[in-house]
Amino acid sequence: MPYYDDATFSLLRKIDWYGDTEFRAPQMSVLLEELDRVMPKAADPDEVAFMQKLRQIAARCASMPGCTLKFFGD
Repeated sequence: MPYYDDATFSLLRKIDWYGDTEFRAPQMSVLLEELDRVMPKAADPDEVAFMQKLRQIAARCASMPGCTLKFFGD
């Protein structure tokens, strides 16, 4: 995942690993594009599987008005 100061990622860099982060359905197209950019960097099969599942969830959310995708931090 990108660092918080990587301006080339408008959404993934905003994920707060210690707090909660929420993205809404209209943001999913940007999130999907950013996920496509980081997926090739997945280092092992578990990371690849996680990224594929996350992408499926984001794509489903994109097709559902009012849907939100929430990341819960530690």
